[in-house]
Amino acid sequence: MFNSAVIYYFPGSPRYQLVNTLVEHCGLSDKITFKDINKCKPEFVKLFPEQKIPAFYEKEDDFKLTEVIAISYYLLSLGQDNQKENVLAGVKNKDKATILRWMSFFNQEFMKSATAIFYALQREDADEDETDVIAENYERLSEVLIPEVEEQLKKKNNFLSYLDHITLCDIFGALVFSLMFQAYLGKEWRSAHPAIMKWYNTVLNSEYLKGSYSPELLEKDAFFVK
Repeated sequence: MFNSAVIYYFPGSPRYQLVNTLVEHCGLSDKITFKDINKCKPEFVKLFPEQKIPAFYEKEDDFKLTEVIAISYYLLSLGQDNQKENVLAGVKNKDKATILRWMSFFNQEFMKSATAIFYALQREDADEDETDVIAENYERLSEVLIPEVEEQLKKKNNFLSYLDHITLCDIFGALVFSLMFQAYLGKEWRSAHPAIMKWYNTVLNSEYLKGSYSPELLEKDAFFVK
């Protein structure tokens, strides 16, 4: 029986925001403690030498779990309401596979480019290498990854176009976009992408995020945004 656990996280990360949302939504807040790795680095490294975050640890069973997708599905399984799990993670095999497909898409190639730009922009003494990182990753986002998302969302306002509700991949995808909307995709870019913004606002106004997640979005596009 599950009694308690710790989730190690990095503040502001979409991966952290996702697991935090699931902990609250599944009614696990009284059993799971969140620890900022910046405040407990030795403890975290001792338990997870590979230093992947988020990281989940159940001391009672010495059960360790990394990778946001694996942690997300485990958290859903711990909730008492199977209906919530079914809605977010899917019931039919095709639903589950499609949700995992988009979760993986956002967690791997999309996050890699989105966060590479984000961290390059944080450096005050950005040099030519950082400029190259920004240019290379923004090109991939704008020419390959974002168009793939936009094409999907033109069909319907979620990633499983044959369902009438959002799923786990919609929540995660919106949180990844939120990072970009706060850091470099400003009002002009957002106005030029109505399908993405309609979906994004739907997710943020859903029962999962409304009232608990209210990011302050950037007004002006970053210098490299076209």
